[in-house]
Amino acid sequence: MAKNDIILIDSIISQRIKDRIPSENNGEVFEFMAYEQILKEYDLNKDEIIQGSVDGKDDGGIDAIYIFVNGNLLSDIDEFIWPKRSCEISVYIITCKHHDTFKQDVLNNEYATISEFFDLSRSNSELKASYNSDLLTKRQLFVDAYTRTAINLDNLYFHFIYASRGDVSCIGENIIARSEQIKQQMLMLFSNCQPNYDFLGSTELLTLYRKKPKYELNLYHKGIISYRDECHIVLCRLSDFYSFITDDNGRLKKYIFDSNVRDYMGTNPVNVDIMNSLVDSKDIDFWWLNNGITILARSAINVGTFIKVQDVQIVNGLQTSQTIHKFFNQKNGITDERCVMIKIITQNNSEVRDCIIRSTNNQTAIMTKSLFATDKIQRDIEDVMHINGLYYERRTNCFANKDIDNNLVFDIMYMAAAYLAIILKAPEKAANFKQKFLKRADLYNTIFNSNDSLNIWPRLALILKQTDKVLSRIIGSRNTEKMLKRSRYVVAIISLSRCFGTFNYSINQVINLDPHKYDDLLIIDTWNNCVSKWYNKEKMLNREYLIAILEQASSLWDIQDLDSFAKHKNSFTTMNNAVTYKLPPNEKTIQLVNANLPKQPWPIGVHKQMASLLNLPTAEVYAAINELISRGLRYKQVDGVVYDKDGQIILRDENRNQM
Repeated sequence: MAKNDIILIDSIISQRIKDRIPSENNGEVFEFMAYEQILKEYDLNKDEIIQGSVDGKDDGGIDAIYIFVNGNLLSDIDEFIWPKRSCEISVYIITCKHHDTFKQDVLNNEYATISEFFDLSRSNSELKASYNSDLLTKRQLFVDAYTRTAINLDNLYFHFIYASRGDVSCIGENIIARSEQIKQQMLMLFSNCQPNYDFLGSTELLTLYRKKPKYELNLYHKGIISYRDECHIVLCRLSDFYSFITDDNGRLKKYIFDSNVRDYMGTNPVNVDIMNSLVDSKDIDFWWLNNGITILARSAINVGTFIKVQDVQIVNGLQTSQTIHKFFNQKNGITDERCVMIKIITQNNSEVRDCIIRSTNNQTAIMTKSLFATDKIQRDIEDVMHINGLYYERRTNCFANKDIDNNLVFDIMYMAAAYLAIILKAPEKAANFKQKFLKRADLYNTIFNSNDSLNIWPRLALILKQTDKVLSRIIGSRNTEKMLKRSRYVVAIISLSRCFGTFNYSINQVINLDPHKYDDLLIIDTWNNCVSKWYNKEKMLNREYLIAILEQASSLWDIQDLDSFAKHKNSFTTMNNAVTYKLPPNEKTIQLVNANLPKQPWPIGVHKQMASLLNLPTAEVYAAINELISRGLRYKQVDGVVYDKDGQIILRDENRNQM
């Protein structure tokens, strides 16, 4: 190892500590950087990286576990789209130590853990050693993945990685021998697996860190039609397109898929047809049978046999691209003279780009994070945040390769959870907020409500960021981010309520809050004298327990209207009952529903009654009602209670309350 490599790594860590990526804890920052570099090809966002951490008490000598099924991160058994054939599982078991050497006891601890941890004949309750809940959750994820895909499992990879600041060339023979024993242990447990053990020191981590995604790519073609350098229709050999979307390790370049890659639909009928076309229709050119690919770019210049494309983003044709990639991987790099048709559009106007993305994806029934990022309200939030010197990350990692302070970047999930906690006053739901919840039409439309003042968004961003900054310094322990997610919202709600003297504050009060009132001392006092005394990892997700904490706060600081908070109900108390978010209904449907809706308060199930009356799909009527609410033509209504745009009660169904 070059002497300066460890100095450079330490410099990177020091800068990241200043930027709180992800915290100010030295070990946590090193771990996060290692995970980020190891898994760089998977293009994970910050939350996905943090969720893989199992570090802490009873971690079995393992700091993080990530499970990928066909290249897609597995985090939710119920939401995951399981492949029906040709499956590959890759498990990353990572240990990170901020040491300047590699130590024997690290591998000894791992060896002791894996012999029973990966013994699937034992349930979690039958394990002899004590393991923390995060580690057991990862184990159950793996068990479910392995059993669900067992019949169609082609490859099972175990990637053990030990990262430190040390010198790989100086690793002792006894440490190497123990790593070999770990590999042999995995082969005894899974005869069909492919285990490997890698050591990453400062030099290796620095090499990974310097490896940047390439957004300027060359697409070789057989023919091209161009129009004013704004649009190019290209016929590209299948093998050339495979090379275009694949990195040097044979993996899909996920970062060029505008974050849509996580929504690959697996072995559904469409993808089966695409694969059959590739396998069986050798005598028919592929592009005759396929709708093709759409690429958005900043520029595209035809250079004879290839077109040089800058800032590549494939916004349509995900299923086709994934299936082509899978086809060539199975065939081990064969050449194929058949072609795929590619449309390359060069467009720098963000509004036009969003319009193209939405239009080319409007056949999907699922509103993905990437697709709802094109909504007007999302662009409006981006604009108002930028006016206030902040950056709104509508799309995953869109600011990752730009020289922007990480503390000024806020993604959709962070801001949605902030609104859910502070404005809708559901902190326990915000602490467990996941992307799948935004597929619910009611939740999405209520959080991103165009009737609200846009000024609420920069205010929420600054409130939560300040809360995080103070709490991370107070906590000063491992797993800071996980602890923050369980505590930040209730600390923010109590601190804000202290500013207003009431738990029943409104959006306008938050917007107009004097920032000098919400200061570090207030947050510290709220934590030290209330929340820290009640903090409990599991119970912080329980509403009744949180109400008890608020009762203590009310008593300590004479905060009024706790009853209004305790009785406050919203339609998101059971987030798992998801309603798929669909694109807005057409204007004719919206006006038809508007003309026939009764006066508020509405009876229970009004959307079902209207659907029956108008002979329309229930989901379409449901979406139309939410659209009317978002336009201000109707009011929000929950459990017979009607609220204005500031969340104040204006009507109440007295008959329902008496039931």
